[in-house]
Amino acid sequence: MKPSTEQKAEPGAARIREYEARDFPRLCELDRICFPASIAYDPEEIATALVQPRTFCLVAERNGEVVGFILLHHRRAVGHIITIDIHPDSRRRGLGSRLMAMAEQYLAKQGVRRVVLEVAVNNPPAIAFYSGRGYATGRILRRYYRDGTDACLMEKAL
Repeated sequence: MKPSTEQKAEPGAARIREYEARDFPRLCELDRICFPASIAYDPEEIATALVQPRTFCLVAERNGEVVGFILLHHRRAVGHIITIDIHPDSRRRGLGSRLMAMAEQYLAKQGVRRVVLEVAVNNPPAIAFYSGRGYATGRILRRYYRDGTDACLMEKAL
């Protein structure tokens, strides 16, 4: 059983809760909104990730609409942030930081000691966001994305 993840929100703030199957279409839509087609996951990839053992997904909703989510996986002592998507209208309000903090807390409770993620080298705002949360670039993954864009492999010790 997973630890309690629902987070009470102040009026007007996003509420964070665990993923429910009814959220799936909106997750796919958000990923297409947040990333170029060469980076966004297709619905089959998201569906495959969601059904894997040790995969966990949190969604953020405001006024009944999902405005963000984080999808992660863990194996042994390593966690992997698959994606974090925040609708452009909901960015820069601390929602991404809240999702990351809750995901890291969940992973730590699962015995994870290190978290990794990939981010496009041409996405300085995302790199800065992760750096500000204590992630460091480990190495460059050449031609990581479908369009040949490189990715930074970033990691953080928990």
